[in-house]
Amino acid sequence: MRQIDIHQFKADREDGKVLAFYDVREANEYAEVRVPGAVLLPLSELAQRVHELDDKKGTPIYLICRSGGRSARAAMFLDSLGHTTINVGGGTMGWMSAGYDIEP
Repeated sequence: MRQIDIHQFKADREDGKVLAFYDVREANEYAEVRVPGAVLLPLSELAQRVHELDDKKGTPIYLICRSGGRSARAAMFLDSLGHTTINVGGGTMGWMSAGYDIEP
């Protein structure tokens, strides 16, 4: 698992490098606020839904949560299955603290 900070993540997005981006928080958290473009895939459902990522093998999967802990756990799990993951350290809270746009 590779980890990047919010600012590097924003730069990667602007450079078109972010092709797979998942928010692993729970649905209620995601509904309240999220980083634009994040697809909901809760950590609590990841093991049952991992097949949804089969077409992402070979593509870096960016993962975000509230602050970085759950996305790190999701990254370790996906890495063990042969995926390439990038954990967005600081998470949604860091994104908001930096003043970047959010979706309500």
